[in-house]
Amino acid sequence: MNQLVRAVRRWRATNENASGFASKIPTITEPSGDGILDLAKMSIVPKLLKIWPILLGADDDVSSMRLIGWHQCLLAGSTTLWFPTIIGEFVCTASTAVGIAAAAVLDTERFCDTITPVAARIEDYVIGAGTALMSDVAILSPANNTPGHIILAPRAFEKLELTSDQTTGTATFNALYAFLEE
Repeated sequence: MNQLVRAVRRWRATNENASGFASKIPTITEPSGDGILDLAKMSIVPKLLKIWPILLGADDDVSSMRLIGWHQCLLAGSTTLWFPTIIGEFVCTASTAVGIAAAAVLDTERFCDTITPVAARIEDYVIGAGTALMSDVAILSPANNTPGHIILAPRAFEKLELTSDQTTGTATFNALYAFLEE
């Protein structure tokens, strides 16, 4: 099995401190920077993505997160257009479970134990306007001070972007992620 597939990594180098979702519109500028994963440059095509949301803040602080997929449209003789698709939006509540000082998750960062979908295709029913009737996302939301997670299919996007919005408290947002083969 490819080691890259199993490796757990931090999504952002620096936690995001956002008090609202930034507008994402089609652009001719290639999306890049902290918070963007470039799947097109990977040596494998990941089938599934597992995300563990983490917040730097107090127990029960809440942030919403959006996962955005980016495609590029290439037409002969025209400028490349990058366009976003919201894959899902989730409300993430911090638990008492924290990391370890000087580790990949710090002792001041909290795993989210409650994850609630706002807009996503879940368990063959519709949440949010315009979603299809198919399962795309699985959520473990234990709500018992142990880490929860989200599993979803990247669906052949070229880039993935994770953004956040503080909703309760002023927690900064990040996540751990890993690609899964099955």
